[in-house]
Amino acid sequence: MCRLRGSYAQRGLPPEPDILFQTILDAASDAIVSMDESQRIVIFNKEAESVFGYKADEVMGKPLDVLLPEKFRAGHGGQVRKFALESVTRRRLNERMEVLGRRKNGEDFPAEIAISKFSRDGKFIFTAVLRDITGRKKAETDLKRYAEELKKSNQELGDFAFVASRDLQEPMRKIIAFADRLTHYNGAGMDERGRDYLRRLQNAASRMRERLDNLFEYSLVASGSRGFQSVDLNRSISEALVEMDTGAGEPGGLMEIRKLPQVEGDEFHMRQLFKNVLSNAVKFRGKERPFKVVVSARMGEEGFWQIFVEDNGLGFEQKHSKLIFKPFERLHGNEFPGDGMGLTICDKIVSRLGGAIAAKSAPNQGTTIIISLPEKQRADSNRPAAPTPDNLSKSP
Repeated sequence: MCRLRGSYAQRGLPPEPDILFQTILDAASDAIVSMDESQRIVIFNKEAESVFGYKADEVMGKPLDVLLPEKFRAGHGGQVRKFALESVTRRRLNERMEVLGRRKNGEDFPAEIAISKFSRDGKFIFTAVLRDITGRKKAETDLKRYAEELKKSNQELGDFAFVASRDLQEPMRKIIAFADRLTHYNGAGMDERGRDYLRRLQNAASRMRERLDNLFEYSLVASGSRGFQSVDLNRSISEALVEMDTGAGEPGGLMEIRKLPQVEGDEFHMRQLFKNVLSNAVKFRGKERPFKVVVSARMGEEGFWQIFVEDNGLGFEQKHSKLIFKPFERLHGNEFPGDGMGLTICDKIVSRLGGAIAAKSAPNQGTTIIISLPEKQRADSNRPAAPTPDNLSKSP
């Protein structure tokens, strides 16, 4: 059990049974240490023995300095005297700073501490409730190290993807070029099987080039090399429509673009974002009816704009709503052109901006892509979480 120095009357404490007080102190999961006005230890509970490594008899009546690192001893007395003059009866010391204690073996350790004071007959008893946070600090350090290692690993992987996709583009272009020449110069002299092999070669090479281009674009987004500036999304979507291979110019198609906001981002990536989303909306249209795409926006919570891209296309089962953002995933197989990287790139663009992207869909009932973008970019420590997909279910 803990040791209590002197009688209760001598310590200025109410005359309660020692055994009850000792039982309560020793049941506490935190270290409890009390000292008198001369800063000599008068209470030292069982958890304090465990934390500091001293037996109560070794420290009772000794200056509190024995529990403090040497560099803090000189200033501690002044802090205690200042606290005695304050009107508050308890406070948490150094809330935003690491408090250090010293064990019997000379080891310093981090701790959380709260201190209170009790006055009787004009004399104070100061009590510190202390928690050893060595394990938590180690876990924080390990987590930080793991995060740095993961960041380094991701950077190396991104660098590899960048270099690989860039360096493989040139030999792939040559394969396509020579296949085209072979078709032009010798196609007539080939039998049907040879021409079929050549067509397959050209198709495979074209698909590979498209994948390399998309992988290259993905690595550029992941690198985060571009800065942020104010971007007019109306302009971004107009330029995206110009670049699209298919769009509102098709007979019977309707592309309705409502007023969009300005956000902080990157013009190139905003254009790429809309190009990929709108291309999908047009590409996966129903065969029985002309496509219709409506783009709208509204201000959501925490300074996030929500952009809605609604189409009347084929749609898909809602259970696949997360799958469509994974690399090279294609719900409709080879029925439609593409390699399944478009929405993956969109997800990376939006994530880099601190936003979120989600999809709401049902078979033959169209799809709504919901993009949540912060109006202003903030430091990571001050950045609010983007709205979850469950909160992005209704267009304006």
